[in-house]
Formats: sequence, structure tokens, C-alpha cells
Amino acid sequence: MLAVMDAFDIGIGRKAEAHFLALILFAVLVSIAFAVLSSEHYTTGERVRYGLKVFVYFVGIGFLVAWVLYPLPL
Repeated sequence: MLAVMDAFDIGIGRKAEAHFLALILFAVLVSIAFAVLSSEHYTTGERVRYGLKVFVYFVGIGFLVAWVLYPLPL
């Protein structure tokens, strides 16, 4: 997905926005898959709460990693 976005000439600010959207899309798809395939949660409410929790964890850890890596000269 990022390769497709990088193929177009987008500016630096747009590139950061594209990476954030890719993170959100990945988090949504994986959290839905985890919630649906979870064998520990039986009711729909439990699966929805689990999916939301996984989504928040993915986005939160993504921001944490970005914050830690930001000052590194890459």
C-alpha cells in the first residue's frame, strides 16, 4: 500500500498522512480479524470490546514507536 502511495509524487506532509492512514487501515482490518477469530470471546459485545481494545493498542503502540524513533537521524 505504501509503495503505491510512494509511486505518486506526494509531499513530505502528505507522506506522513499516508503512513498514518495506512496504520489506521491496518489496525482496523487486523482488529476486526482478531475479534472475529477470537475463541475466548463468545458474545458479540465481548468481541466488539476486544476488537476496539486491539485497535487502540495498535494505534497507541504505533504512536509510541513513532515518538521514540522520531529523533533518530535516518
